[in-house]
Amino acid sequence: MAVQHPVSKPSPTILTWPAPAPEALPAFDWRLLLYNLAQLLFAPLLGLYVLWRIVVRGKLRAGWRERLGFVPAAGRHRPGGPHIWLHAVSVGEVAAASCLLDTIKRRMPAARVVLTTTTATGREMAERTCRGADAVFFFPFDLMPAVERAFDAMRPDLCLLTESELWPNFLSSARRRGVPTMVVNGRVSDRTLRRLRLLRPFFPWIVRRVDRFCMQSDGDVRRIVHFGADPRRTANLGNVKFDQIIARVPADGRAELARELGVAGAETVVLAASTHAGEERTALDAFHTVRQVDPAARLIIAPRHIERAAEIEQAVAQAGLRSRRRTDGPSASAEGPNTVVILDTIGELERVYAVATVAFVGGSFAPIGGHNVLQAAAQGVPSVFGPHMHNFRDIAAIFLDTGLGFQVQRPDELGPKLAWLLEERSRVRAIADRCAEVLARHRGAADRCVTAAGEMLSYRPPGVEATPTRQFHAFALGALSGADGSNGARLLVALLTPASVLYWLGLKVNRLMYRIGLARVTRLPARVISIGNLTTGGTGKTSAAAVLAAAAVESGSRPAILSRGYGRRDRQRTAVVSNGARLLANHVTAGDEPCLLARKVAGAAVLVGKDRRETGRKAVDAFGADVLILDDGFQYWRLAKDYEIVLVDALAPFGSGLLLPAGILREPVDHIRRADAVWISHADLAGANRVAAIRARLSRFFDGRIIETVHRPVELRSLDGGETLEPAELRGKLVAALSGIGNPLGFELTLERLGAHALPVRFPDHHRFTPEDCAKVEQFARRRGAVIVTTEKDAVRLDVDAFSTPVWMLEVALVAAKAGVALTSAVER
Repeated sequence: MAVQHPVSKPSPTILTWPAPAPEALPAFDWRLLLYNLAQLLFAPLLGLYVLWRIVVRGKLRAGWRERLGFVPAAGRHRPGGPHIWLHAVSVGEVAAASCLLDTIKRRMPAARVVLTTTTATGREMAERTCRGADAVFFFPFDLMPAVERAFDAMRPDLCLLTESELWPNFLSSARRRGVPTMVVNGRVSDRTLRRLRLLRPFFPWIVRRVDRFCMQSDGDVRRIVHFGADPRRTANLGNVKFDQIIARVPADGRAELARELGVAGAETVVLAASTHAGEERTALDAFHTVRQVDPAARLIIAPRHIERAAEIEQAVAQAGLRSRRRTDGPSASAEGPNTVVILDTIGELERVYAVATVAFVGGSFAPIGGHNVLQAAAQGVPSVFGPHMHNFRDIAAIFLDTGLGFQVQRPDELGPKLAWLLEERSRVRAIADRCAEVLARHRGAADRCVTAAGEMLSYRPPGVEATPTRQFHAFALGALSGADGSNGARLLVALLTPASVLYWLGLKVNRLMYRIGLARVTRLPARVISIGNLTTGGTGKTSAAAVLAAAAVESGSRPAILSRGYGRRDRQRTAVVSNGARLLANHVTAGDEPCLLARKVAGAAVLVGKDRRETGRKAVDAFGADVLILDDGFQYWRLAKDYEIVLVDALAPFGSGLLLPAGILREPVDHIRRADAVWISHADLAGANRVAAIRARLSRFFDGRIIETVHRPVELRSLDGGETLEPAELRGKLVAALSGIGNPLGFELTLERLGAHALPVRFPDHHRFTPEDCAKVEQFARRRGAVIVTTEKDAVRLDVDAFSTPVWMLEVALVAAKAGVALTSAVER
């Protein structure tokens, strides 16, 4: 007698299930450390196991680069979004993922979705059926370097994991980067349940790293909660597989397919679907019983693994019948009741159900856990299955409860049950009529899951709209800096290389004109100190200017900072930002960097203008300046300089090594020889090896002083200036790292070094924040339970009244990495 199960109904609406903020991870977790140490300890055994799977079982032979985290070009991050990483292990999960993918593309047309699989068969099916995916490739091994490499390349906004794929390093990397994760169509099978009992001390730690569980049934909800999932993050949204079934094949299509299979004209066709070893013999025995009801009945066997076709041919021959493979093509001479058709193709089973009268679903007598019975119901075909249906427990329960399917406990019961169904054809017709109604009642899980995913994307950091112009700008920046190694990026660099040659010739001609006196250099009655760089983008020049100006004030000098005032709206040739005592302009008219310097260094005048000779004269005449600090002056040759400092950012020192416009170098690296000193910024964040490599490259052209510098956090100051905190207060907290600067990575890594969990919220350099921008940032921080922290430069452009929650500015000071090394020798008289 069939075992009856309570039917689990999906939650009525997703709107009653708000997303709680993700929990902050501790700065150190001994279980993650233990997991990775265990990987190292058992690496030799794991290597032998992988080798055995490759040699003996033929598994894991393909996609090694992808499995090690090297993402193909199609899967790498592109401007726009949102970017969704959808993972499905194998064929069964890919079927559900395909439906989710279609729904995502329908509901979120701008979404970019990459689909990963674990098995080769899963990838093959995904490439064939998931046409909407922007890229399909293998999921990385859960090794920290592989996972980190994949995340760096893809930079997803959301990760969707089908059914029960929970990997510690993957989930931890996602959480550290602020990428929300969601299990879709989640289930806890009996096999998974046994494994979880063995890992029970560790499993709560793993599931707590998942932000939301969309489970298939109430039973799955209870199981995952029992093993540590937060009930607030868990709900029954139904089974997505109800949504992915294909439409019923029309009558003319069934007739054509029956002819191709060689079963045309048969009143009774029995389909043994997704069979495993031993189940074909059970199907053949049952078929002999069916022929007592209809001697002209036909049998189609569709093995789960088509490479077993030869083995099945032997079993058919031993049963006294003939066989013909589907790949042999239609053959009228081989048709007849004694010929068994073997379906040795991939991807046809869904449609082949349409020619069946009744079906036996395999994997249910072997302890596999059963296979998808929905495909039979989609074509109005009753199904019979064995006792092992734990992989489809809830769907099987629905089928038993509604009379669409029938369960037998022993192999010898299969034939009598099929014969009983066929004795009264009215039973078969009644089931066919009921199928559409039952399936329609349980559809909608894909929409519910995608609605939940949309809510999770509200965790996505806000930013400016990805217009085509901005998308191209981001692509070009990645190509010219060497960060993007795609074929498109290489093509762009190749097209721009001739222009770089012309730029190089222009540099040479320009320098020659100054050298032979055709271009005049102005000498002002003050000491001129230049701060510049070799590349485009931020290297820390503003912090360097502040250090030198403060040192000059302390020594009794009267310094003035000369800036271009990048991005300012004031069209005057020269503007005074500060007279050394008070601020005379704002960031709109003068630019953010000059305003920051004016606030940061009391006693130093700040002037902006394109012609630094003119601003320098005004600083000397109006304010008596005796030290002029030339911000971004390495390429400014019109003004004579007494000391030249060049900054090199250790996080992005020279880009691809090419000159503008094919690269980001303003001058060749060997021009560094003009400098008096080189400061390597962010030396602590880049690591000793990279800093040593930069030193080695510079030493080929420069024999002067090289100083490693760091941006040391000084204090946290509220945006309104009314309160201060120690930077150590950020330890263990989620921080929305709000920035609109040239090098946001340095700021974010500084927060990480303080023990915070930085969630990057990046805007373009010098971005003017609108009230709408601020509202989105505040909403993002509230949803994530994060503190908003910004840079000093961005604080100049932020309106304190635009926020209803506290916003903190991280004040930093540029200092030498080694104790006892002074940065102020340039201002000494």
